Amino acid sequence: MTCWILPLIKHWICLTKYFGEKEYKHTLYINLAHRTVSDKINDFIESFNKDDLTLADKFKRYDSEFEDNEDNLIIIDEIQDSIKFYNNIRVFAEELNCDMIVTGSYLGITTMKDGFWESAG
Repeated sequence: MTCWILPLIKHWICLTKYFGEKEYKHTLYINLAHRTVSDKINDFIESFNKDDLTLADKFKRYDSEFEDNEDNLIIIDEIQDSIKFYNNIRVFAEELNCDMIVTGSYLGITTMKDGFWESAG
């Protein structure tokens, strides 16, 4: 990675968080590159069909301040680190009322691997 790309990536993350703080009452930021977060998210995805909680309730379990309305934003960073999460973007878009921003620094390269499919969400 060239030395000028890393500051741009960090700047993009800061800009996205800043946008969330200024334009929404609450922003839920999830970085899938962090191992503990990734494990929690994989458990989250696995639980889709295992309990009666709504998708919004599952996000609320992850962040107690989250509410599924237009005043809330979910930022998913490094989406390429979770095939399951990436492949469920359409489900999130259909079932949630809040806005969502999804980013990934190597998304174009990673989605060409097996297991990823193009989500329309």
